[in-house]
Amino acid sequence: MENQGFRLVEEKKQKKSYFALILSIFTVAGILFCVQQMFVDTKWWFVSMFVSILCCLVIFSTKSIKIVLVYFVLGILLLFTFRTIWISGALDFVNQVIAGFNAVTGESASYFVVPNYANRELAMVIFFCLTGWFLSGYLTIAIKGKHWVPVLVFWAALVSLAVFFEMPSAWCVGAMAFLSLAGIYAHSHTKVDEEKNYLAAFCGMVIIVAVFICFTWNRQLYHKNEIIADLKENITEEANAIRYGEKDLPEGKIKEGIASSEEKRLTVFASEKGKYYLKGYVGSEYHENRWEPLEGKEYGEKYEGIFNRYRADGFHPLAQLYSYCEAAGRQQNGLEKEEKEGTIVVENTGAYERYQYLPYGVDFSSIQSLDTLYRDLNLQKKFWSNREDEKNTYKICMIDEDSLLKTAGVDWQKQTITDEKVRAYADMEIDYRKFVKKHYLVLSKKAKEEVATYVPQKKDNLVLFIEKLRKSLKNAGKEKGDWDALQYASLGTLAFRAANIPARYVEGYEAVTSDEKDAKGNYRADVTGQNAHAWVEIYCDGVGWLPVDVTPGHYDKITVKAKQQKEIEKQQTSTSQKVTKKKEKPKQNEAPNKYISWQQIILWIVICIFAVSFLFVGVLAIRRKTILYKRRKKLLQADTAANYRFIISYLTTLFAYLKLSEEDLPQEIREGMERFWFDGNGEITEKELSQLREYGNEIQNTMWQESSCIKKLVLRFWHCFEFPF
Repeated sequence: MENQGFRLVEEKKQKKSYFALILSIFTVAGILFCVQQMFVDTKWWFVSMFVSILCCLVIFSTKSIKIVLVYFVLGILLLFTFRTIWISGALDFVNQVIAGFNAVTGESASYFVVPNYANRELAMVIFFCLTGWFLSGYLTIAIKGKHWVPVLVFWAALVSLAVFFEMPSAWCVGAMAFLSLAGIYAHSHTKVDEEKNYLAAFCGMVIIVAVFICFTWNRQLYHKNEIIADLKENITEEANAIRYGEKDLPEGKIKEGIASSEEKRLTVFASEKGKYYLKGYVGSEYHENRWEPLEGKEYGEKYEGIFNRYRADGFHPLAQLYSYCEAAGRQQNGLEKEEKEGTIVVENTGAYERYQYLPYGVDFSSIQSLDTLYRDLNLQKKFWSNREDEKNTYKICMIDEDSLLKTAGVDWQKQTITDEKVRAYADMEIDYRKFVKKHYLVLSKKAKEEVATYVPQKKDNLVLFIEKLRKSLKNAGKEKGDWDALQYASLGTLAFRAANIPARYVEGYEAVTSDEKDAKGNYRADVTGQNAHAWVEIYCDGVGWLPVDVTPGHYDKITVKAKQQKEIEKQQTSTSQKVTKKKEKPKQNEAPNKYISWQQIILWIVICIFAVSFLFVGVLAIRRKTILYKRRKKLLQADTAANYRFIISYLTTLFAYLKLSEEDLPQEIREGMERFWFDGNGEITEKELSQLREYGNEIQNTMWQESSCIKKLVLRFWHCFEFPF
């Protein structure tokens, strides 16, 4: 009878055997199935799954540690034997994950080189079978030992991958993860008499999830949650404000307006006097009074790595105007005036540091070494880059943009080209033009209706169209009375797209140089927050992106004198919102700022609640482990009398919680307890100790069976009523 408690534990494990086996096979099979559905062909599903199920059966059926060691040693030998093929399969699998990452984010992460001699299909089978071999053994041992954390880590990684790649299998993976973890929890906390009920409930859940998967497998159930997206955006904005400083421009949020300021933002030194547009934020997609960059996936798939290839060949959309001037000069066609070269230095002295404000017409050699080249949009600093004020020097092509608008550039497709450099430029321009036509002409039905009244009906040529559009927007702005450069630029971009002209929305600064040279022979421009501006960027076939200003008072020729610019600033000040002498948001920004603060408060409350909850649960778990450890240690070290005394003390506490008294004890146990306490010469026999253990075990099992799930958690973690009888 003294080993009755140990036999009960063994009996409990035996009754749980089928449950644990089902969990092991289901977990491993689910993981491999989800991985294969996400990244590889499903025809290898059966092969690797068959191996995994056999591995689960082998590991689960053995009770000898030697057999387990032999299992893993055999796996290592197989891995060593097929190491070359396994590595090839692993590299191929990683490449498929990278391809999915590039397709979703638009990045161009490099791939691993897979040996040409390797049979790809065979390598993939070997990779999944051997991986399933080790994964099955590891997870089966984890489930038998009631360690759910390793399983949770695997499922969390899979769910994250599925949601990140926005795959139709995302919710199926999540459902399998829920089933597996719920089953493991049930296996870890199920008592002897509850095994059948938990197993039946688990099988019912499996059937429900299977039906759910059948109806939803080919449907995309992942949708963007606006509340979560707003919270994420607000947190990002706060982090960017700390990292990059305050900003004058709203990064595409039209209704927020321009936060004008007299504080100095940029210092510009140019070899030629004039007005220069310095590009910062670029918006490509329009949604509800807001311009956003293209989603990362638009740069993936067939366009993956397109700009890296261009850079390798000496071409980039941000330097395309300079490349065009060189090519057109060689071709001696398309330019009204001969281009001139110049230099411009842009120093950031207080502007929003996220962007390096780029002039138009820069030479490729001026930007090819910069790590801030961001797709075909702008120069954008990484979050972890240095915070020092940067001073960049650019070699630029000085050409009158009006002449390019009049000629609309050279149509390379109709030219007979003999020069190799011109041919190379023409090929890349035609290739990039396809990307532009696909992504920068997109216009929703609602946006088309919004801008329809401003689009000139007759499109004679590009210059006349721009003049008519400016006039139309100017008249509309007078009627509205409160438009700023953001509204004009936004509507102008939509209008160009409605006229089938690729266009983008741009924010940045306009710099007007002085009339006189400084001591170093340069024309200087001190750019303040009042020079924050927005304009349209249109794509001219063969040429590239050109700035087109549609804000009244700003679309003079590129050589605007400083006096004229001062008059423009006065007109702008009188018609725009009030300018503060210190950096502050306009009144119309108050509501969004309050909204941001409210969102932050909610976010911090939620974070604090979760943090306190996890801390509280962790403390309870550590406390419970400590108490149980002390109990076991004391029982192992004590003699029979001490064990009897300890069990009586534990049962006294348990009786007090259950509101029982000594009269509820069996007569034999009461007599033994009275003799133990009151008879100084009384000794406790092994039989009496075993009887007390049996009774304690019976009382404890009865308490567990009659308790709800919540009460079980309270008993286990708060009162720590768990004793190895």
